[in-house]
Amino acid sequence: MSNLVRLAAVLALSVAATACSGRVPSDGFKDLHYGMSLDELRSKGFACGPDDYFCAPAPDAEANYTLFGKEASVRVKTAGGKLVAIIVHVDLSSDELIELYKKEFGDPESFTYRSLGGQSERQYWHSGNRAAISVTRSITRGDMSVFGVTMSSAQYLGPEATKELLEEASTNTVQSRDF
Repeated sequence: MSNLVRLAAVLALSVAATACSGRVPSDGFKDLHYGMSLDELRSKGFACGPDDYFCAPAPDAEANYTLFGKEASVRVKTAGGKLVAIIVHVDLSSDELIELYKKEFGDPESFTYRSLGGQSERQYWHSGNRAAISVTRSITRGDMSVFGVTMSSAQYLGPEATKELLEEASTNTVQSRDF
């Protein structure tokens, strides 16, 4: 194989790998961006008090969000008066949601950990340490359905929350010998 062919193959593989990880949004979800102030969140229809850790849509909010074409409910997590994570709830099972993200961003990284309900698995896609999307599924309980609606959520994580996720993935993984 000539050096030119090898170089072309290496470049194609590196571009494909970069394209997959680079497509993960690094600034937020839709019109919500990491680092937004509480006032900016309020202007988007969120009810945020000065000491709130989570902000939900205000009762009179008109913000309509979708995820993969499905109506979605959105809450935001704040720290130090700034948006650090976005939680998007949607009427899909966690397995369906994971499959849709796989089609969009490729295969996720994954780790298993102990949760209150037994064993859980976190699938995540990240763009370096800048941002990540995480979907958690229970291994022991499956998805819960209320009145025929199965709600799963995706978390869009800003830089600090992504750093915490990656640390958790490296230190809190349940080993196969623990099963």
